[in-house]
Amino acid sequence: MNIFQKVTLSTILFAGAIGFASAQSSASALEVGLHSVAEFHGISVQEAVASESLRAEACLVGPALRVVKNPGKAVPAFQILPGGQDTPLEHRVLQSTFRPAEGEFTWLQTAEGWYVVLPSKERFETLLNRSSFPAQ
Repeated sequence: MNIFQKVTLSTILFAGAIGFASAQSSASALEVGLHSVAEFHGISVQEAVASESLRAEACLVGPALRVVKNPGKAVPAFQILPGGQDTPLEHRVLQSTFRPAEGEFTWLQTAEGWYVVLPSKERFETLLNRSSFPAQ
């Protein structure tokens, strides 16, 4: 095997590892979302998986939820996310009326001073459609 083949093989293996890690991260975020939704609604995870609307909520507070503690630049217009520090962040999002908006990200500021970013409706729907939920 020449040096070019070794570099190419290393690149392919590295890219595969990144894809695997990304899929694992997304799956674990979805699992966190499902548990948060189940706890919030007082139901089992299986009941959350069985409901289309609760699967969407799980995706919203799981892989779609982004928290920015120290933005590198000025944050565009934002709204305050209700709820205090004693309530889990996922529950605060579920309690609120904020949901992905068409064509734009939604920026929310928390009691801790962090920013929660919800994706656009289009990006959220793509993420939801690509999510692999556990079998019921």
